[in-house]
Amino acid sequence: MTEPIIVTDLCKYFETKAGKVSALDHISFSVQDGDFVGIVGKSGSGKSTLINMLAGIDKPSSGSVSVFGRKLEEMNENQLALLRGLDVGIVFQFFQLLPVLTVLENILLPMDFLGRIPEKERMERAYEVLRMIEIQDYANKLPSELSGGLQQKAAIARALANDPPIIIADEPTGNLDSAAAEKIFLLFEELSNKAKTIVMVTHDSELVRMAHRILTIRDGALISDERTDRSRGGEA
Repeated sequence: MTEPIIVTDLCKYFETKAGKVSALDHISFSVQDGDFVGIVGKSGSGKSTLINMLAGIDKPSSGSVSVFGRKLEEMNENQLALLRGLDVGIVFQFFQLLPVLTVLENILLPMDFLGRIPEKERMERAYEVLRMIEIQDYANKLPSELSGGLQQKAAIARALANDPPIIIADEPTGNLDSAAAEKIFLLFEELSNKAKTIVMVTHDSELVRMAHRILTIRDGALISDERTDRSRGGEA
């Protein structure tokens, strides 16, 4: 298997009035194709900072994040935007759907913006993704007309629009009830079984066992990297 994500000696510091604060402390790991990785840790442990690094939203103080052999810290904003649109789909905790667009239009937008999928095929691709996520009946609804669980599914569908090989999700079930959260985890597991690489931050210590691998962050440091019984490979 190849390793589309490689994190090497990653550090992130923030300057405050009280001095330098370490958010990430010399973290190193890699992720294989088709892996489903859950990142857990207490609030303030550095989980979201790490996910922002993997998505190229923030830059490290030192160390490196490589995605398909490209070091994100060496890329400019235009290059990072293309990476996020084509190779890395991002699912945010608070959905970030455009409220004036329907679910269908929210999914079409990244396809129109990046142009990877031919224009005549975009509508078919949008409905393919809607059916995959099982929300085709809500295609013409506005986000405000949907439950939290359906909005999150719509956000996942949008992240899949350009068929990126990697999905990065930051607390995608943080605002959902337990039943809706479990459905989201099962959906990510299914996507991983279809060769998508999934990296997800979560606070749910029970549902994260659905992942193949669990990274535990404490005080900015990676303290545990374990395979679960759902893992298809050997030791991490």
